[in-house]
Amino acid sequence: MRCPTGAVSAMAMMVVAWMLGLFLKLGRLESRNQRVRQEVRQVFLETLPEAAGTTDELIQLAEMEQRVAALRSEHDAFASVASAASFLA
Repeated sequence: MRCPTGAVSAMAMMVVAWMLGLFLKLGRLESRNQRVRQEVRQVFLETLPEAAGTTDELIQLAEMEQRVAALRSEHDAFASVASAASFLA
């Protein structure tokens, strides 16, 4: 049993239209991704202006997180010493 040529043509056109829709959606998503990445970079640089020279925000963010962790541990150590000193006074 053969399919009519018209039905095959219609299915081929539907597949082409579906693929075209996918490519259009992909283009919109890539555009949106680019806008979001630029917005993230802008907020990142506003928050951490010393990171202006970096090309990879994730590396810079990891370094900043390490610095924050070090500062927190210094703060905790100082706070325990200060509380002990106030206890003795």
